[in-house]
Amino acid sequence: MIINGQALAYELIKGYELPEQVNWSALCAFSEGVVAVENDSQYSFIDNRGQIVLPLSYQFVLPFAEELALIAKDDKHGYINELNEVVVPLAYDYPLNPFVDDVDTFVKDNQIVYVNRQGDVVKINDFSD
Repeated sequence: MIINGQALAYELIKGYELPEQVNWSALCAFSEGVVAVENDSQYSFIDNRGQIVLPLSYQFVLPFAEELALIAKDDKHGYINELNEVVVPLAYDYPLNPFVDDVDTFVKDNQIVYVNRQGDVVKINDFSD
């Protein structure tokens, strides 16, 4: 939560503070033990001790859910796990729906691409016609 530009760090363990180089990402909350943070338009995650757990290298992040976080880098979207390993390749123009029945949908090159949690394409619908 942002109040007049100041972070209200109510979920950090008492005695811990945010690192000086990061700010809270607007309206994010802790999820799976981490919260999104931002510095100079680069996003990442910190834990409840205020420690940066992944590099500040993404242009967009959503909170972790079921061990995966939606991210964007160089205008392409995909998913990473808690070890910062790319699980769903950063190959998609933008996401449409989060995982439903373990399948996420993305847009890529005038196609709707259905991708499972392992990063495998399970279906493609072309809408360029």
